[in-house]
Amino acid sequence: MGGSKFTKEARLFFSTSNQLVSPFKDARKIKGIAGELSRVARNHAQFGSIVSSSTLNQTRILSNVSGSYMSTDMVIGRDGDRDKMVSSLLDSSAAAGVLPVASFVGIGGVGKTTLAQYVYNDERIKTYFDLQLWVSATQDFNVKDVLQQMVTCATDDEKALDCGIDQLQRRLYPKITRKRFLLVLDGVWDDDSLRAKWLELRALLRAGAQGSKVLLTTRSKTVARIIGTQDPLIVGDLGDDDSLLLFQYVAATEWHEPGVEAIAKEIAKMCPKVPLVIRAIGSLLAGKHTVQEWRAFRNAQLANFASYGSDVIGTLKLSYDQLGTRLKLCLVYCSLFPKGFRFEKTTLVRLWIAMGYVEAEYTDQNPEEVGEGYVLCLLSRGFFYCNNMDGHKCPDSFQMHNLMHDLVLSIAGYKYKMADSNTNEFDERVCHVSFHIENYSDWEVPSSLLKLKQLKSLLLPLPSYGLKSLN
Repeated sequence: MGGSKFTKEARLFFSTSNQLVSPFKDARKIKGIAGELSRVARNHAQFGSIVSSSTLNQTRILSNVSGSYMSTDMVIGRDGDRDKMVSSLLDSSAAAGVLPVASFVGIGGVGKTTLAQYVYNDERIKTYFDLQLWVSATQDFNVKDVLQQMVTCATDDEKALDCGIDQLQRRLYPKITRKRFLLVLDGVWDDDSLRAKWLELRALLRAGAQGSKVLLTTRSKTVARIIGTQDPLIVGDLGDDDSLLLFQYVAATEWHEPGVEAIAKEIAKMCPKVPLVIRAIGSLLAGKHTVQEWRAFRNAQLANFASYGSDVIGTLKLSYDQLGTRLKLCLVYCSLFPKGFRFEKTTLVRLWIAMGYVEAEYTDQNPEEVGEGYVLCLLSRGFFYCNNMDGHKCPDSFQMHNLMHDLVLSIAGYKYKMADSNTNEFDERVCHVSFHIENYSDWEVPSSLLKLKQLKSLLLPLPSYGLKSLN
Protein backbone atom coordinates (compact mmCIF):
# COMPACT_ATOMS: atom_id res chain seq x y z
CA MET A 1 0.00 0.00 0.00
CA GLY A 2 2.91 2.27 -0.59
CA GLY A 3 2.83 5.35 -2.88
CA SER A 4 0.70 8.47 -3.07
CA LYS A 5 -2.74 8.93 -1.47
CA PHE A 6 -4.45 8.44 -4.86
CA THR A 7 -2.56 5.20 -5.50
CA LYS A 8 -3.53 3.83 -2.09
CA GLU A 9 -7.21 4.64 -2.64
CA ALA A 10 -7.17 3.00 -6.10
CA ARG A 11 -5.59 -0.18 -4.71
CA LEU A 12 -8.10 -0.26 -1.86
CA PHE A 13 -11.02 0.09 -4.30
CA PHE A 14 -9.96 -2.96 -6.32
CA SER A 15 -8.92 -5.08 -3.34
CA THR A 16 -11.05 -7.60 -1.43
CA SER A 17 -11.12 -5.15 1.47
CA ASN A 18 -13.37 -2.73 -0.43
CA GLN A 19 -16.33 -2.21 1.90
CA LEU A 20 -18.63 -1.55 -1.07
CA VAL A 21 -17.69 -4.52 -3.30
CA SER A 22 -16.87 -7.13 -0.64
CA PRO A 23 -20.44 -7.50 0.72
CA PHE A 24 -21.75 -8.29 -2.77
CA LYS A 25 -19.10 -10.99 -3.23
CA ASP A 26 -19.81 -12.42 0.21
CA ALA A 27 -23.55 -12.37 -0.46
CA ARG A 28 -23.11 -14.43 -3.61
CA LYS A 29 -21.00 -16.96 -1.73
CA ILE A 30 -23.52 -17.20 1.12
CA LYS A 31 -26.36 -17.58 -1.38
CA GLY A 32 -24.52 -20.44 -3.06
CA ILE A 33 -23.85 -22.16 0.26
CA ALA A 34 -27.48 -21.71 1.32
CA GLY A 35 -28.65 -23.23 -1.95
CA GLU A 36 -26.40 -26.24 -1.45
CA LEU A 37 -27.65 -26.71 2.13
CA SER A 38 -31.25 -26.51 0.89
CA ARG A 39 -30.54 -29.21 -1.67
CA VAL A 40 -29.03 -31.44 1.02
CA ALA A 41 -32.06 -30.82 3.26
CA ARG A 42 -34.46 -31.68 0.44
CA ASN A 43 -32.60 -34.89 -0.33
CA HIS A 44 -32.57 -35.86 3.33
CA ALA A 45 -36.27 -35.12 3.66
CA GLN A 46 -36.97 -37.35 0.69
CA PHE A 47 -34.48 -40.16 1.19
CA GLY A 48 -32.96 -39.81 4.65
CA SER A 49 -35.43 -42.02 6.47
CA ILE A 50 -34.86 -44.75 3.91
CA VAL A 51 -31.09 -44.59 3.58
CA SER A 52 -30.21 -44.20 7.26
CA SER A 53 -33.30 -45.33 9.16
CA SER A 54 -32.41 -47.29 12.28
CA THR A 55 -35.77 -47.48 14.02
CA LEU A 56 -38.48 -49.98 13.28
CA ASN A 57 -42.14 -49.11 13.65
CA GLN A 58 -44.88 -51.62 14.26
CA THR A 59 -46.27 -52.46 10.82
CA ARG A 60 -49.62 -53.65 9.64
CA ILE A 61 -49.36 -57.28 8.63
CA LEU A 62 -51.09 -58.13 5.38
CA SER A 63 -52.00 -61.29 3.55
CA ASN A 64 -49.69 -64.14 2.63
CA VAL A 65 -49.33 -65.27 -0.96
CA SER A 66 -47.17 -68.18 -2.06
CA GLY A 67 -47.11 -71.17 -4.37
CA SER A 68 -47.13 -74.92 -4.02
CA TYR A 69 -43.83 -75.58 -5.79
CA MET A 70 -40.68 -76.00 -3.75
CA SER A 71 -37.17 -77.42 -3.81
CA THR A 72 -36.61 -80.11 -1.18
CA ASP A 73 -32.91 -79.21 -1.02
CA MET A 74 -33.75 -76.20 1.16
CA VAL A 75 -35.82 -78.18 3.69
CA ILE A 76 -33.62 -79.07 6.64
CA GLY A 77 -34.77 -80.41 9.99
CA ARG A 78 -38.46 -80.77 9.07
CA ASP A 79 -38.76 -84.44 8.11
CA GLY A 80 -40.38 -85.35 11.42
CA ASP A 81 -43.05 -82.64 11.10
CA ARG A 82 -43.65 -83.63 7.49
CA ASP A 83 -44.18 -87.30 8.36
CA LYS A 84 -46.56 -86.42 11.22
CA MET A 85 -48.68 -84.30 8.92
CA VAL A 86 -48.65 -86.83 6.09
CA SER A 87 -49.84 -89.53 8.50
CA SER A 88 -52.61 -87.24 9.71
CA LEU A 89 -53.77 -86.44 6.18
CA LEU A 90 -53.76 -90.10 5.15
CA ASP A 91 -55.83 -91.12 8.18
CA SER A 92 -59.26 -92.26 6.93
CA SER A 93 -60.94 -92.70 10.31
CA ALA A 94 -62.98 -89.49 10.18
CA ALA A 95 -66.76 -89.86 10.38
CA ALA A 96 -68.84 -89.60 7.22
CA GLY A 97 -69.75 -86.06 6.25
CA VAL A 98 -66.90 -84.54 8.25
CA LEU A 99 -64.20 -82.48 6.52
CA PRO A 100 -61.09 -82.80 8.74
CA VAL A 101 -58.78 -79.80 9.01
CA ALA A 102 -55.09 -80.08 9.95
CA SER A 103 -52.95 -77.05 10.74
CA PHE A 104 -49.37 -75.84 10.91
CA VAL A 105 -49.13 -73.02 13.46
CA GLY A 106 -46.05 -70.91 14.14
CA ILE A 107 -44.50 -67.43 14.10
CA GLY A 108 -43.72 -65.62 10.90
CA GLY A 109 -40.67 -66.88 9.07
CA VAL A 110 -40.47 -70.18 10.92
CA GLY A 111 -41.19 -72.14 7.74
CA LYS A 112 -44.90 -73.02 7.83
CA THR A 113 -45.40 -72.46 4.11
CA THR A 114 -42.24 -74.37 3.24
CA LEU A 115 -43.36 -77.26 5.41
CA ALA A 116 -46.82 -77.24 3.79
CA GLN A 117 -45.14 -77.33 0.37
CA TYR A 118 -43.00 -80.23 1.59
CA VAL A 119 -46.16 -82.15 2.51
CA TYR A 120 -48.06 -81.10 -0.63
CA ASN A 121 -45.33 -82.46 -2.90
CA ASP A 122 -44.81 -85.71 -0.98
CA GLU A 123 -45.37 -88.75 -3.21
CA ARG A 124 -47.61 -90.40 -0.60
CA ILE A 125 -49.94 -87.39 -0.76
CA LYS A 126 -49.96 -87.32 -4.56
CA THR A 127 -50.87 -91.02 -4.67
CA TYR A 128 -53.64 -90.83 -2.07
CA PHE A 129 -55.54 -87.74 -3.22
CA ASP A 130 -57.35 -87.40 -6.55
CA LEU A 131 -57.00 -83.62 -6.60
CA GLN A 132 -54.69 -81.14 -4.89
CA LEU A 133 -55.50 -77.45 -4.55
CA TRP A 134 -53.25 -74.69 -3.24
CA VAL A 135 -54.73 -71.37 -2.10
CA SER A 136 -52.83 -68.36 -0.76
CA ALA A 137 -55.32 -66.75 1.61
CA THR A 138 -55.96 -63.03 1.74
CA GLN A 139 -55.89 -61.10 5.00
CA ASP A 140 -59.68 -60.90 5.18
CA PHE A 141 -60.18 -64.45 3.84
CA ASN A 142 -62.07 -63.31 0.77
CA VAL A 143 -64.21 -66.29 -0.30
CA LYS A 144 -64.35 -65.17 -3.92
CA ASP A 145 -60.57 -64.98 -4.08
CA VAL A 146 -60.29 -68.45 -2.53
CA LEU A 147 -62.72 -69.86 -5.11
CA GLN A 148 -60.84 -68.14 -7.95
CA GLN A 149 -57.59 -69.78 -6.90
CA MET A 150 -59.25 -73.16 -6.45
CA VAL A 151 -60.87 -73.04 -9.90
CA THR A 152 -57.62 -71.89 -11.51
CA CYS A 153 -55.74 -74.69 -9.77
CA ALA A 154 -58.35 -77.35 -10.66
CA THR A 155 -58.87 -76.28 -14.29
CA ASP A 156 -55.55 -74.55 -15.10
CA ASP A 157 -57.72 -71.78 -16.53
CA GLU A 158 -56.99 -68.18 -15.53
CA LYS A 159 -60.33 -67.03 -16.96
CA ALA A 160 -61.71 -67.73 -13.50
CA LEU A 161 -60.37 -64.33 -12.50
CA ASP A 162 -63.18 -62.70 -14.49
CA CYS A 163 -66.00 -64.81 -13.03
CA GLY A 164 -68.54 -63.90 -10.37
CA ILE A 165 -68.87 -65.96 -7.22
CA ASP A 166 -71.89 -67.94 -8.54
CA GLN A 167 -70.01 -68.85 -11.71
CA LEU A 168 -67.00 -69.88 -9.68
CA GLN A 169 -69.09 -72.20 -7.52
CA ARG A 170 -70.69 -73.81 -10.60
CA ARG A 171 -67.27 -74.36 -12.17
CA LEU A 172 -65.69 -75.76 -9.02
CA TYR A 173 -68.51 -78.05 -7.91
CA PRO A 174 -68.11 -80.73 -10.64
CA LYS A 175 -64.33 -80.68 -10.20
CA ILE A 176 -64.46 -81.71 -6.55
CA THR A 177 -67.67 -83.77 -6.47
CA ARG A 178 -66.92 -87.35 -5.38
CA LYS A 179 -63.19 -86.56 -5.59
CA ARG A 180 -60.85 -87.07 -2.66
CA PHE A 181 -59.05 -83.73 -2.57
CA LEU A 182 -56.46 -81.93 -0.46
CA LEU A 183 -56.96 -78.20 -0.07
CA VAL A 184 -54.11 -76.12 1.35
CA LEU A 185 -55.10 -72.73 2.76
CA ASP A 186 -51.79 -70.96 3.20
CA GLY A 187 -51.46 -67.94 5.47
CA VAL A 188 -54.90 -67.51 7.04
CA TRP A 189 -55.30 -64.55 9.40
CA ASP A 190 -57.76 -63.84 12.18
CA ASP A 191 -60.82 -61.91 11.09
CA ASP A 192 -64.10 -60.99 12.77
CA SER A 193 -66.12 -62.78 10.11
CA LEU A 194 -63.68 -65.65 9.50
CA ARG A 195 -65.98 -68.30 10.95
CA ALA A 196 -68.93 -67.29 8.76
CA LYS A 197 -66.76 -67.19 5.65
CA TRP A 198 -65.28 -70.59 6.45
CA LEU A 199 -68.74 -72.13 6.90
CA GLU A 200 -69.76 -70.73 3.52
CA LEU A 201 -66.73 -72.32 1.88
CA ARG A 202 -67.03 -75.59 3.80
CA ALA A 203 -70.61 -76.08 2.58
CA LEU A 204 -69.27 -76.27 -0.97
CA LEU A 205 -66.26 -78.44 -0.05
CA ARG A 206 -68.47 -81.17 1.40
CA ALA A 207 -69.22 -82.25 -2.16
CA GLY A 208 -65.86 -84.00 -2.08
CA ALA A 209 -65.44 -87.70 -1.42
CA GLN A 210 -64.85 -89.25 1.97
CA GLY A 211 -61.21 -88.76 2.95
CA SER A 212 -60.89 -85.20 1.61
CA LYS A 213 -58.77 -82.97 3.86
CA VAL A 214 -57.87 -79.32 4.44
CA LEU A 215 -54.37 -78.25 5.48
CA LEU A 216 -54.07 -74.80 7.04
CA THR A 217 -51.05 -72.62 7.80
CA THR A 218 -51.46 -69.73 10.21
CA ARG A 219 -49.66 -67.74 12.88
CA SER A 220 -52.65 -67.98 15.22
CA LYS A 221 -53.95 -70.92 17.25
CA THR A 222 -57.27 -69.09 17.38
CA VAL A 223 -57.55 -69.24 13.60
CA ALA A 224 -56.80 -72.97 13.67
CA ARG A 225 -59.63 -73.49 16.15
CA ILE A 226 -62.06 -71.31 14.16
CA ILE A 227 -61.41 -73.34 11.01
CA GLY A 228 -61.89 -76.57 12.95
CA THR A 229 -58.49 -77.95 13.94
CA GLN A 230 -58.49 -79.72 17.28
CA ASP A 231 -54.79 -80.49 17.56
CA PRO A 232 -52.64 -78.17 15.42
CA LEU A 233 -49.02 -79.05 14.76
CA ILE A 234 -46.84 -76.27 16.20
CA VAL A 235 -43.86 -75.44 13.99
CA GLY A 236 -40.98 -74.42 16.23
CA ASP A 237 -37.46 -73.14 15.69
CA LEU A 238 -34.79 -75.31 14.17
CA GLY A 239 -32.34 -77.11 16.41
CA ASP A 240 -28.73 -75.98 16.63
CA ASP A 241 -27.41 -78.66 14.28
CA ASP A 242 -30.13 -78.09 11.68
CA SER A 243 -29.65 -74.32 11.88
CA LEU A 244 -25.94 -74.76 11.19
CA LEU A 245 -26.65 -77.09 8.27
CA LEU A 246 -29.08 -74.63 6.70
CA PHE A 247 -26.70 -71.72 7.27
CA GLN A 248 -23.80 -73.60 5.68
CA TYR A 249 -26.00 -74.66 2.77
CA VAL A 250 -26.87 -71.04 1.99
CA ALA A 251 -23.66 -69.25 2.90
CA ALA A 252 -20.88 -71.67 1.93
CA THR A 253 -19.14 -71.24 -1.43
CA GLU A 254 -15.98 -72.69 -2.89
CA TRP A 255 -14.33 -69.25 -2.87
CA HIS A 256 -14.23 -68.75 0.89
CA GLU A 257 -10.86 -68.52 2.57
CA PRO A 258 -9.81 -71.25 5.01
CA GLY A 259 -10.95 -70.29 8.48
CA VAL A 260 -14.35 -68.96 7.44
CA GLU A 261 -16.00 -72.22 8.55
CA ALA A 262 -15.17 -71.62 12.21
CA ILE A 263 -16.65 -68.11 12.13
CA ALA A 264 -19.71 -69.47 10.30
CA LYS A 265 -20.40 -71.77 13.24
CA GLU A 266 -20.22 -68.85 15.65
CA ILE A 267 -22.58 -66.74 13.55
CA ALA A 268 -25.02 -69.63 13.15
CA LYS A 269 -25.20 -69.98 16.94
CA MET A 270 -25.90 -66.24 17.29
CA CYS A 271 -28.72 -66.27 14.72
CA PRO A 272 -32.34 -66.87 15.77
CA LYS A 273 -33.25 -70.40 14.73
CA VAL A 274 -35.80 -69.14 12.20
CA PRO A 275 -35.23 -70.47 8.67
CA LEU A 276 -36.03 -67.19 6.91
CA VAL A 277 -33.58 -65.26 9.05
CA ILE A 278 -30.89 -67.89 8.57
CA ARG A 279 -31.36 -67.78 4.80
CA ALA A 280 -31.27 -63.99 4.74
CA ILE A 281 -28.04 -63.70 6.71
CA GLY A 282 -26.48 -66.67 4.92
CA SER A 283 -27.25 -65.10 1.54
CA LEU A 284 -25.65 -61.87 2.67
CA LEU A 285 -22.46 -63.58 3.82
CA ALA A 286 -22.20 -65.73 0.70
CA GLY A 287 -20.82 -62.65 -1.07
CA LYS A 288 -18.07 -62.13 1.52
CA HIS A 289 -14.99 -64.23 0.83
CA THR A 290 -12.30 -63.37 3.35
CA VAL A 291 -11.93 -64.25 7.02
CA GLN A 292 -11.55 -60.53 7.74
CA GLU A 293 -14.95 -59.75 6.15
CA TRP A 294 -16.68 -62.53 8.07
CA ARG A 295 -15.02 -61.56 11.33
CA ALA A 296 -15.97 -57.90 10.82
CA PHE A 297 -19.58 -58.87 10.19
CA ARG A 298 -19.64 -61.04 13.29
CA ASN A 299 -18.13 -58.33 15.50
CA ALA A 300 -19.89 -55.25 14.15
CA GLN A 301 -23.26 -56.48 12.89
CA LEU A 302 -23.97 -59.26 15.35
CA ALA A 303 -22.38 -57.85 18.50
CA ASN A 304 -25.79 -57.01 19.98
CA PHE A 305 -27.77 -59.69 18.22
CA ALA A 306 -29.28 -61.01 21.45
CA SER A 307 -31.05 -57.68 21.97
CA TYR A 308 -33.27 -58.40 18.97
CA GLY A 309 -34.95 -61.27 20.82
CA SER A 310 -37.81 -62.62 18.74
CA ASP A 311 -37.97 -59.50 16.59
CA VAL A 312 -37.44 -61.14 13.24
CA ILE A 313 -37.93 -57.89 11.37
CA GLY A 314 -35.05 -56.33 13.29
CA THR A 315 -32.89 -59.28 12.35
CA LEU A 316 -33.80 -59.04 8.68
CA LYS A 317 -32.84 -55.38 8.70
CA LEU A 318 -29.22 -56.51 8.79
CA SER A 319 -29.58 -57.48 5.15
CA TYR A 320 -31.21 -54.15 4.32
CA ASP A 321 -28.42 -52.16 5.96
CA GLN A 322 -25.89 -53.80 3.64
CA LEU A 323 -27.62 -52.53 0.49
CA GLY A 324 -26.42 -49.51 -1.46
CA THR A 325 -28.42 -46.27 -1.40
CA ARG A 326 -30.12 -46.82 -4.76
CA LEU A 327 -31.03 -50.42 -3.98
CA LYS A 328 -32.61 -49.22 -0.75
CA LEU A 329 -34.70 -46.68 -2.64
CA CYS A 330 -35.80 -49.32 -5.16
CA LEU A 331 -36.69 -51.78 -2.44
CA VAL A 332 -38.67 -49.34 -0.31
CA TYR A 333 -40.66 -48.26 -3.39
CA CYS A 334 -42.06 -51.80 -3.37
CA SER A 335 -43.94 -50.90 -0.17
CA LEU A 336 -46.56 -49.37 -2.48
CA PHE A 337 -47.64 -52.89 -3.44
CA PRO A 338 -49.53 -55.33 -1.22
CA LYS A 339 -47.90 -58.30 0.41
CA GLY A 340 -47.74 -61.27 -1.92
CA PHE A 341 -47.95 -59.06 -5.01
CA ARG A 342 -46.36 -60.68 -8.06
CA PHE A 343 -44.00 -58.12 -9.57
CA GLU A 344 -43.45 -58.02 -13.32
CA LYS A 345 -39.78 -57.33 -13.91
CA THR A 346 -40.22 -54.94 -16.83
CA THR A 347 -42.89 -52.84 -15.12
CA LEU A 348 -41.04 -52.57 -11.82
CA VAL A 349 -37.73 -51.65 -13.45
CA ARG A 350 -39.42 -48.93 -15.51
CA LEU A 351 -40.97 -47.50 -12.35
CA TRP A 352 -37.53 -47.38 -10.73
CA ILE A 353 -36.09 -45.66 -13.80
CA ALA A 354 -38.93 -43.12 -13.88
CA MET A 355 -38.24 -42.26 -10.24
CA GLY A 356 -34.54 -41.71 -10.97
CA TYR A 357 -33.39 -44.55 -8.72
CA VAL A 358 -31.46 -46.44 -11.43
CA GLU A 359 -27.99 -45.17 -12.19
CA ALA A 360 -25.66 -46.69 -14.80
CA GLU A 361 -22.13 -47.54 -13.68
CA TYR A 362 -20.75 -47.21 -17.21
CA THR A 363 -21.51 -44.69 -19.97
CA ASP A 364 -22.84 -47.27 -22.47
CA GLN A 365 -24.93 -49.17 -19.94
CA ASN A 366 -28.63 -49.54 -20.67
CA PRO A 367 -30.88 -48.40 -17.74
CA GLU A 368 -33.08 -51.49 -18.16
CA GLU A 369 -30.02 -53.71 -17.82
CA VAL A 370 -28.96 -51.87 -14.67
CA GLY A 371 -32.46 -52.27 -13.21
CA GLU A 372 -32.40 -55.95 -14.07
CA GLY A 373 -29.14 -56.22 -12.15
CA TYR A 374 -30.86 -54.58 -9.17
CA VAL A 375 -33.58 -57.25 -9.32
CA LEU A 376 -31.01 -60.05 -9.41
CA CYS A 377 -29.20 -58.52 -6.44
CA LEU A 378 -32.40 -58.32 -4.41
CA LEU A 379 -33.21 -61.90 -5.40
CA SER A 380 -29.81 -63.10 -4.25
CA ARG A 381 -30.20 -61.26 -0.93
CA GLY A 382 -33.54 -62.92 -0.26
CA PHE A 383 -35.75 -59.82 -0.53
CA PHE A 384 -37.45 -61.24 -3.63
CA TYR A 385 -38.02 -64.90 -4.42
CA CYS A 386 -38.97 -66.90 -7.47
CA ASN A 387 -39.84 -70.60 -7.47
CA ASN A 388 -38.72 -71.28 -11.03
CA MET A 389 -35.40 -69.50 -11.32
CA ASP A 390 -33.48 -70.46 -14.46
CA GLY A 391 -29.90 -70.38 -13.26
CA HIS A 392 -28.67 -66.79 -13.02
CA LYS A 393 -31.19 -65.50 -15.55
CA CYS A 394 -33.42 -62.74 -14.21
CA PRO A 395 -37.01 -64.07 -13.97
CA ASP A 396 -39.87 -62.22 -15.63
CA SER A 397 -41.87 -62.18 -12.40
CA PHE A 398 -41.19 -62.65 -8.72
CA GLN A 399 -42.57 -61.94 -5.25
CA MET A 400 -41.37 -60.45 -1.99
CA HIS A 401 -41.33 -62.66 1.07
CA ASN A 402 -43.82 -61.73 3.79
CA LEU A 403 -41.29 -60.80 6.45
CA MET A 404 -39.25 -58.79 3.97
CA HIS A 405 -42.42 -56.89 3.09
CA ASP A 406 -43.01 -56.15 6.78
CA LEU A 407 -39.46 -54.86 6.99
CA VAL A 408 -39.90 -52.60 3.96
CA LEU A 409 -43.17 -51.19 5.34
CA SER A 410 -41.50 -50.36 8.64
CA ILE A 411 -38.74 -48.44 6.84
CA ALA A 412 -40.98 -46.65 4.33
CA GLY A 413 -42.83 -44.74 7.04
CA TYR A 414 -45.27 -41.92 6.26
CA LYS A 415 -43.73 -40.98 2.90
CA TYR A 416 -45.19 -44.05 1.20
CA LYS A 417 -48.93 -44.69 1.39
CA MET A 418 -50.78 -47.79 0.16
CA ALA A 419 -54.43 -46.72 0.02
CA ASP A 420 -57.74 -48.45 -0.65
CA SER A 421 -61.32 -47.43 -1.38
CA ASN A 422 -61.82 -46.34 2.24
CA THR A 423 -58.86 -43.96 2.29
CA ASN A 424 -60.05 -40.35 2.24
CA GLU A 425 -57.33 -38.41 4.07
CA PHE A 426 -53.57 -38.33 3.59
CA ASP A 427 -50.63 -37.11 5.62
CA GLU A 428 -49.46 -33.91 3.93
CA ARG A 429 -45.89 -35.24 3.94
CA VAL A 430 -46.74 -38.22 1.71
CA CYS A 431 -44.55 -38.45 -1.39
CA HIS A 432 -45.78 -41.68 -3.02
CA VAL A 433 -49.30 -43.12 -3.14
CA SER A 434 -50.76 -46.30 -4.60
CA PHE A 435 -54.42 -47.31 -4.69
CA HIS A 436 -55.65 -50.89 -4.50
CA ILE A 437 -59.36 -51.03 -5.29
CA GLU A 438 -61.60 -54.07 -5.68
CA ASN A 439 -64.71 -52.29 -7.01
CA TYR A 440 -63.86 -49.74 -9.70
CA SER A 441 -67.41 -48.84 -10.78
CA ASP A 442 -68.23 -46.24 -8.12
CA TRP A 443 -64.77 -45.25 -6.91
CA GLU A 444 -63.40 -41.73 -7.30
CA VAL A 445 -59.97 -40.33 -6.50
CA PRO A 446 -60.25 -38.49 -3.13
CA SER A 447 -60.09 -34.70 -3.40
CA SER A 448 -57.63 -34.65 -0.48
CA LEU A 449 -55.06 -36.17 -2.83
CA LEU A 450 -54.87 -32.83 -4.65
CA LYS A 451 -53.55 -31.17 -1.50
CA LEU A 452 -50.36 -33.23 -1.40
CA LYS A 453 -47.69 -30.73 -2.37
CA GLN A 454 -44.82 -33.23 -2.13
CA LEU A 455 -46.45 -36.00 -4.18
CA LYS A 456 -43.94 -37.49 -6.63
CA SER A 457 -45.67 -40.63 -7.86
CA LEU A 458 -49.20 -41.97 -8.00
CA LEU A 459 -50.14 -45.54 -8.88
CA LEU A 460 -53.76 -46.00 -9.93
CA PRO A 461 -55.45 -49.35 -10.61
CA LEU A 462 -57.13 -50.04 -13.93
CA PRO A 463 -59.51 -53.00 -14.42
CA SER A 464 -57.73 -56.07 -15.84
CA TYR A 465 -54.44 -54.18 -16.08
CA GLY A 466 -53.24 -53.95 -12.50
CA LEU A 467 -51.46 -50.76 -11.45
CA LYS A 468 -50.68 -47.89 -13.77
CA SER A 469 -48.08 -45.29 -12.90
CA LEU A 470 -48.71 -41.56 -13.17
CA ASN A 471 -45.42 -39.81 -12.40
